Amino acid sequence: MMMPIKSIKNFGIFFLILISISNVQAQVCAAGESHTLSICMDGSVKAWGFNGHGQLGNGSITDSNLPIQVNSLINVIAVAAGSEFSLALKSDGTVWAWGDNGNGQLGNGSNTDSNFPVQVSFLSGIIAIETGGFHSIALKNDGTVWTWGWNLFGQLGHANNNNCNIPIQVNSLSGVIAISGGWNHSLFLKNNGTVMSCGDNGNGQLGTGNNFDSNFPIPVITLTSVISIGAGGYHSMVLKNDGTVYTWGANTFGQLGNGNTSDSNVPILISSLAGIIELEGGALHSLALKSNGTLLAWGNNVNGELGTSNNTNSNIPISVGSLNGIIAIAAGYGHSIALKNNGDFLDWGANALGQLGNGTNISSNFPVQPFGLCIVLNSIKESTENLSTIVYPNPTNATFSISGLAINTFKYVEILDVSGACVLTSNFCNDIDIAKLRNGFYFYRVNGDVKYTGKIIKQ
Repeated sequence: MMMPIKSIKNFGIFFLILISISNVQAQVCAAGESHTLSICMDGSVKAWGFNGHGQLGNGSITDSNLPIQVNSLINVIAVAAGSEFSLALKSDGTVWAWGDNGNGQLGNGSNTDSNFPVQVSFLSGIIAIETGGFHSIALKNDGTVWTWGWNLFGQLGHANNNNCNIPIQVNSLSGVIAISGGWNHSLFLKNNGTVMSCGDNGNGQLGTGNNFDSNFPIPVITLTSVISIGAGGYHSMVLKNDGTVYTWGANTFGQLGNGNTSDSNVPILISSLAGIIELEGGALHSLALKSNGTLLAWGNNVNGELGTSNNTNSNIPISVGSLNGIIAIAAGYGHSIALKNNGDFLDWGANALGQLGNGTNISSNFPVQPFGLCIVLNSIKESTENLSTIVYPNPTNATFSISGLAINTFKYVEILDVSGACVLTSNFCNDIDIAKLRNGFYFYRVNGDVKYTGKIIKQ
């Protein structure tokens, strides 16, 4: 339902501005309502937890409190987990789905559950996937958005409230660079740094200054220069290019992190947060990854999902124990996930259905490790270290240039695909020619006395 990598730091069609420190991981892990997914180094997928609708994808409907192999999946580069279904994005730009399909959220033209992966119909060139509670979202390499599944609140953005079991383009959206799904609402980050939203607005989660649902995307008010978005169950969060964090929506359990428990239908600044590089929204809690690799959490903690070794809710961000070296995070309905830079996979919170994968069904309010998990894919890390760099044009259909580099530190530039494979090397930082590469997003890695990476979109 709520996943990592929701940001491609692109402002307008021409400039990608990377300011201070940013760090984004591909969607190598995902947390659903009561199940968990992780991509292995070989491109296969492991799953564990509740399996009543086949969301573990192993051909059965038997729960597992240990990681098990998802059937017949290879070359997976991103995963997403809805309430009781799962999505996977393959390196060829196709999307695969399994689990609950009562609302058409698998997108294969039927409403029949599947306990093994099936291909989502009509999709190609996909660069990002997201799930809500019972709906799915995909972003294409041309900046268009496609949605399917449950639509009672208009969360699909089709200007109607009809469910659909195949992907349909959200016609009113273009220039989208990131997507996120809440329980019954959706967020879209555009290449001009603004945010659009649609769906359920009962708690103000659309950020429009009112509580009226919308079945088509509408602007979140007062927000500009946004670089990352995150939708929780009934709340929303964004990170701006100046490092500030804004939240809005449901706040009964303090999930907005502003020191009270009152809902807000407009974005509010969380002044206590600084140095944040990634946000993740659970159903009733929130996570924030800092540039120093430490983790903050706030909101509901009845299951221990804040990881603070107690079960006390918090309406302000607090540290998740002594965790450090974190490079990726995910939040589910009542559990949380963190991936460390040494490959360790940690999770905590609700475990009644085995979603922590540690061989028990006992919840934990501190991080534990799944047993028998594969070596987890450690994807490309996007980072800049106190640099201000401009990449232009971005997206591009042929060449791009990087400015703002210290000449005495520059050596060469590598272009990497989403799996981390180098597909091009340039000894120059101007007019780097990627015309022969297929459309999609790539990482550029500047090698020199200081190494850092960013994203470039080929279209």
